[in-house]
Amino acid sequence: FHLSEESLQDLVSKIRFLHPDLFFVDKTFSFTKDDKTEAIVMLRPRYAYADGEHQQRMAAYNAYIRSIVDQIPANGSDFDKLLYIHDYFVQEYSYDYSYTIRDAYNFFEQKTGVCQAYMLALIAVAGEVGIESIPVTSNRMNHAWNLVKLDGSWYHMDVTWDDTGAYPAQTSYAYFLQSDAGIINIDRDRIDDSVAEPDWHCDWETTQKATDTKYDNAVWRDCATPMVKSGQTYYCTAYTGVDETQRSSGAIFAGGSPESMEKIQPINSIWRLDGGNRYYLECYAGLAVYGDLLVYNTHNSLRAYNTLTGEDKQLTILADIGTDCIFGLAGINGNKVTCVVASVATGGSYYLLDHIIT
Repeated sequence: FHLSEESLQDLVSKIRFLHPDLFFVDKTFSFTKDDKTEAIVMLRPRYAYADGEHQQRMAAYNAYIRSIVDQIPANGSDFDKLLYIHDYFVQEYSYDYSYTIRDAYNFFEQKTGVCQAYMLALIAVAGEVGIESIPVTSNRMNHAWNLVKLDGSWYHMDVTWDDTGAYPAQTSYAYFLQSDAGIINIDRDRIDDSVAEPDWHCDWETTQKATDTKYDNAVWRDCATPMVKSGQTYYCTAYTGVDETQRSSGAIFAGGSPESMEKIQPINSIWRLDGGNRYYLECYAGLAVYGDLLVYNTHNSLRAYNTLTGEDKQLTILADIGTDCIFGLAGINGNKVTCVVASVATGGSYYLLDHIIT
């Protein structure tokens, strides 16, 4: 094909980015040129592992993917599947600040990696449940993320930048199912063209356009804790602004479709820093489904909203936590709800407290 060395390197990189199962293929290679034409006539890949080790790791790689896929709601919509994958990676994985883990296999094994590893892992898992995903890269940002195809349209999905929660009950949906315009607009207040390595999405390369703005203004853009689904209804808690008079900072929203959710219950709580006069511009109320109840936390209590009657009641006040706050719910097992308690929303240590619903 008379490729230049630069073109060949670009081609190999693109192949490796589209096929996370080629984790055993090194990014470097050797080649042979024709003596007369100088055309590259043979490519010799380099491999990261010996044959036997490669086979063992490939088996483990497939097992890691299967263990994730087996937990994805089989009868859910493609939105539900992408939501699960997004939340799973955010909750179970962390960014690799040693900047060494770049492939999907080691990402699955170590549960950490850089943006390239997140991107490859998403392609692998989404593909296993029939959802097409392709890479997006930006040399200027030194960053990679994904486009995913949902109901015939392409959307941005940057799990790395959504994986910012300090505690297991936290997440972000700022970069989940954004259009081209939406993923720029979400960070518009940070755009500064004089910055060499931007902390907003720009100058990316990919093969598709994301023009559908269906989810750009979804209420869950302002979530700090995960969405939940009960029956055919989606629920989330989102920040609506601090109201000192009403002592509120957010609300529970519900809807039969994720792009159209309505407010059903205010969150009468403000998350203060160390119990003082300063407060967070976030709502850290997590949700757990218990029958017809939506169990949620305030900064120091657990409450339950009845989805059938609209009744809201207090379950318990966690008086023993002092000036600490509850920063979401780590999950529910039977009638046991687990709270995440800490003194600050990020950067501190946390501990778990259980409450039995009676």
